[in-house]
Amino acid sequence: MPELLPQITRRDFLRFGMAAGAALALTACHSSSGDDNDPGTPGGGSYGFRGFNVHPYQGGLYNVQTKALQDIHASWIRTTLGLTSDLAGAYATSTGLNVLGIIGDFGNPSLSKSDWPAMVEAVIRRYPSITYFQILNEPEEFYNMSNTEYVRDYLRPAHTVIRQKFPSVKIVAAAPLGQSSGLNDFTEMSVAGADQYCDFRGVHIYYEQEFYSPWSAYRLATQKPIMVTETGKKTPSEHLAWWTTQIPAIKQALQTQYVFYYTLLEQPAYTGYEIILAELDSRGNVQPAPGSELYNYLKA
Repeated sequence: MPELLPQITRRDFLRFGMAAGAALALTACHSSSGDDNDPGTPGGGSYGFRGFNVHPYQGGLYNVQTKALQDIHASWIRTTLGLTSDLAGAYATSTGLNVLGIIGDFGNPSLSKSDWPAMVEAVIRRYPSITYFQILNEPEEFYNMSNTEYVRDYLRPAHTVIRQKFPSVKIVAAAPLGQSSGLNDFTEMSVAGADQYCDFRGVHIYYEQEFYSPWSAYRLATQKPIMVTETGKKTPSEHLAWWTTQIPAIKQALQTQYVFYYTLLEQPAYTGYEIILAELDSRGNVQPAPGSELYNYLKA
């Protein structure tokens, strides 16, 4: 008989609700370094941990993005690897940066549960230089699965395969949507046992915290170290302030240094999140996105 995961009860929600309500008061009592929870911060150099979400665009966009990453002293990238085909290409092997690889796909919303363990193994074998893998991304949004289903049928089997065949690989659980309502989904994952099947819990933050929705509530809803695998602002004029003011506060609230900014570049259409343009200028230099000061700030 398969192992039965616990169901969410009213008491569970009350317990996590009380934790969230107390989170602001508790945040000041915790260290902001994250050293007590994170198993070290690999890479980073003199600029510390600088992580960026990088879509695996090929051709000329690869050259634009890799030049920009060098200019802004990036140390990590997070990119989608693909399931049955190699989406990441040179992003996974040739940038010289640490890689958090997403085991997932852009155009495969239906995943066979029976084939899933073999797919995970195949992806990891395809990228022997990567040691940090995230298991899917925003599973409810992109794969139409419940939080319990994600933990039971995808995170847990991936954990089993990885621990058996790739014991040195670090597992990052998928984050729910990055709005304040995502805490409920995160909590459901915790109650379903997500902490048992990963090394890091993923969080996305695209909102400013308020008294009743503090970021630190995520910290209280898991016993694992946290990676903020996406955070950013859609308004270009707010990019720099988010980096200099909100991201340090996020790191303190969640006791982590692992924060990946979203995003370096969006195509085929600009969305406002990107910090650079898709074309180099006439001198071969990266061009900042109009209205965004973040690229030039990081380049200095």
